[in-house]
Amino acid sequence: MANEITGIGPARDLTDAIGGPNHRLKSIYVEELVGTSRLKVDAIAAGLLASDEKARLNGLYPSGELTFHCDPDGDWSLKTPGTQEAPFRSLMTALSALRNRYGGITEKLTLRFNPGVYQKEYITLDMRGMGIPILHLQQVDPNNPGIIQGYGTIEFGNGNFNVANAYFRSEGGLKFVNNSNVSAWGNNLTSEVTGNNPKAYLNISSSLFNFSQGKIRLIGNQTSPSWAMVIESYSVGYISPSEFFLEKIPSFNNSFVILNGYSNASFGGSTFTSSPSPAGKRYEAYTFSILDTGGGGANFFPGTGAGQLDGSSTYS
Repeated sequence: MANEITGIGPARDLTDAIGGPNHRLKSIYVEELVGTSRLKVDAIAAGLLASDEKARLNGLYPSGELTFHCDPDGDWSLKTPGTQEAPFRSLMTALSALRNRYGGITEKLTLRFNPGVYQKEYITLDMRGMGIPILHLQQVDPNNPGIIQGYGTIEFGNGNFNVANAYFRSEGGLKFVNNSNVSAWGNNLTSEVTGNNPKAYLNISSSLFNFSQGKIRLIGNQTSPSWAMVIESYSVGYISPSEFFLEKIPSFNNSFVILNGYSNASFGGSTFTSSPSPAGKRYEAYTFSILDTGGGGANFFPGTGAGQLDGSSTYS
């Protein structure tokens, strides 16, 4: 079948199609042009498909919500149904199957994780590229969560993420970046770090977050991170109140938490359990940042040294 766009002529790729006179993909051959995941994602995200084409192609990608199931003993194959009876082997396998099968387009994807330890993989997700506005990582048994393992830093970006009761184990910590909106409100979140001297166990950059009324576990391997938490680059959020549990973290090379770059975080009412208290500064705040402890005082955060502010930031 010829790779041709009605009113445009032969199209080598999506750029050719965009440059055509009608700026629309209306051909009966559109499946061939957008047959690859990447082109389909770009075409739909850019609004290049006419409404009738979207309706006609509805069978090629889901327009509502999807639920995939994962199990440590599941299947690596992208042809796996992803049902409870035939689950995927890992988070990235499920996402690859979504992209392969539907071009990565769905309004919401829920991944249900059975208990167990999942095989380590590289996890760096840009949801804008996937075309998924909402990713919900759901535990089948919240009291026995599946442990998601990653090489280096586990990174999520450009999306809405619900990570209630999730357990992440990585070499470099857990990071949410680039206009993400992340929530574990009212639930648990665990970040275990196995690497030596990571930057942080939990890093939030240019994003919104809500970890209120839950339990946050930060687990190390007896080495010292630069910080336990980094909140930077216009990030805003609430961790008030929450219960923090710090394990196998002897000290911070810098401090427990740092706010930087017009960031704002509220920890009011939170509690911290760590025995003994890690050595290092309690907090830092720079470049017009606001660190709110709800009147918790100078010794609110874990650590053995005084906090540090620049002249533009506030601590209360």
